[in-house]
Amino acid sequence: MPVETTTVCLDAEELAAFVDGRLSGSRREQVMEHLARCGRCYEVFAGVVQSLEEERAEGAGEGEVVPFSERRGTLRAIPWRAALAAAVAAVAVGTGAYLYRLLAPAPALVAGDLVAPLGAEIRSYEGRLWPEATRGAGPEAALISGCFQLGARLVDIQASLAADRLDKVSFPLHEVRRLLADDLQSFVEEATVEQVREAAARLEGAATAEERRAAAAEIERALDGYFTEEGIPDLAFGKWVEAGRLSALLGDPAFFRPGNPGRRYLRWLLRHRDEVVYPEAVPELEKISEIVRRPALGPEDYQELVQAFKSIASAYQE
Repeated sequence: MPVETTTVCLDAEELAAFVDGRLSGSRREQVMEHLARCGRCYEVFAGVVQSLEEERAEGAGEGEVVPFSERRGTLRAIPWRAALAAAVAAVAVGTGAYLYRLLAPAPALVAGDLVAPLGAEIRSYEGRLWPEATRGAGPEAALISGCFQLGARLVDIQASLAADRLDKVSFPLHEVRRLLADDLQSFVEEATVEQVREAAARLEGAATAEERRAAAAEIERALDGYFTEEGIPDLAFGKWVEAGRLSALLGDPAFFRPGNPGRRYLRWLLRHRDEVVYPEAVPELEKISEIVRRPALGPEDYQELVQAFKSIASAYQE
């Protein structure tokens, strides 16, 4: 396995051309030699091979081509000679596109879209939908936990609106305000906080469903824009976990189907778990991945999913 990181790395286009089998004999050999000694390029390359195998197994479709960006993390445990051989064998299937998918930013998650199929189920559900309020511990925990909880509460707001359950909106909206005034007070700029406050007030005073949805979307855009610019992934992760928990709780399969934004985000999470997910939550993430690959989800599968999502959420509440 390569252990050094050279100063001049392969660019994305050349690495993609190698994986696609479009390099000449001499240049191909040079790239193979480079991969044998450059830890950074080997990490990206090995991830491509692993990504290809994951998506073949899942039967996923092609993804979007995105610009190259450096990927952090540890070297994957794939013998480099076997990895190179796998790339050569994969020439005919166009695996260069997987390089771009591997390095892509997280798929965008819009809370309203994630929970839109749940409206009818939420309207008829009589049990407790939202978890108890929680707080982080210490500055770093407050930032990570606070962002995660904000994302979850954004989903709860949209779920309430999708079901036209205005009685359910007050708790998540209160929590958004509390988190910004308390746990995240030192981290979020005042302009963003004020934008959220104004939109929250409009949501509460809105006379129509359309006005309420517009105000909720403005809250989400303000928070998404701020935390995305700051490079903090926990808001989106919180959205995904809460949308998955609600979908499993209500026994709705849409969130877990291939092609759904929730399923695409899961694939991205699995590739970036070391960068995004608390270590104690990783086994639950892998359990979710295993469950959603089952041929058909039944009541016991949904119960397992609920527990896995709740366990992940608990890791961000301590």
